[in-house]
Amino acid sequence: MIGLVLAAGGSTRMGRPKSLLSWEGRPWLCHHVQALRPHVDRVRVVLGARAEQIAAVLPEGVEVVLNVEWQQTDMAASLALGLFGLPAKARVLVTPVDVPPAPARVLAALIAQPGAIVPTVDGCDAHPVVILAGPSRAALTHHTLREVLTSATRIELGWREGLCNINTPEDWERWRERNA
Repeated sequence: MIGLVLAAGGSTRMGRPKSLLSWEGRPWLCHHVQALRPHVDRVRVVLGARAEQIAAVLPEGVEVVLNVEWQQTDMAASLALGLFGLPAKARVLVTPVDVPPAPARVLAALIAQPGAIVPTVDGCDAHPVVILAGPSRAALTHHTLREVLTSATRIELGWREGLCNINTPEDWERWRERNA
């Protein structure tokens, strides 16, 4: 199992890098890495905007993949870059940086299921997801990603934070107040 954090965006709505938001005295991205590490063999992070600044805070041993075209591409392109070079059929636990880090019970439940998995909360798709790296990973688009996720097994985990999307300073403050 490989952990993949997508953190290449410019965080324009936030006004500062989401990866570097401070929570409990550490950068937000580091919380994602810490949450994933006990459950995966390795962690990869896709960076783009402010890559050098963000890479500097990452713990040792985290693989960094650079999306140099982050301004012209989308999350599917960052995902494709993150999957590039992985063994075919490797299971990959994927999380965008703008959702809260998943707790151990959620990650363990996702990993325990075979194949591609999408957690749900009250019937709504949530994060993180498990996908399989495959031969078409270099050509991943929104269309193919949608196909992959549509065919994935859904499991109800009830972790409401998996629906949370932290894009603005207001989103961040609301989340921090709920989790103080």
